[in-house]
Amino acid sequence: MPAEKKKPNAKLTKLYSRTRFKKSIESGLDGKNIAGDTDILMYMNFLMFLERLANNSERAADERGSSRVNANDVNKYLQDTLREFRG
Repeated sequence: MPAEKKKPNAKLTKLYSRTRFKKSIESGLDGKNIAGDTDILMYMNFLMFLERLANNSERAADERGSSRVNANDVNKYLQDTLREFRG
């Protein structure tokens, strides 16, 4: 029997439209194309950045004794997190 083809996770495909993401990146590259799976690597790096920023912001909210993260908590760690991902 042939193996059944798995259907893509509907939630994941709605969150990440590869074509749309790739076109938006390429639009900033003056007509140059992105090779291979570079767009996937860029998207995964972006998700890792967001996760690290969210964790740091949550820690800042905990430090001030709040259960909510606000803009000040995010801004407190934004530059540090950007520096970590600069490469």
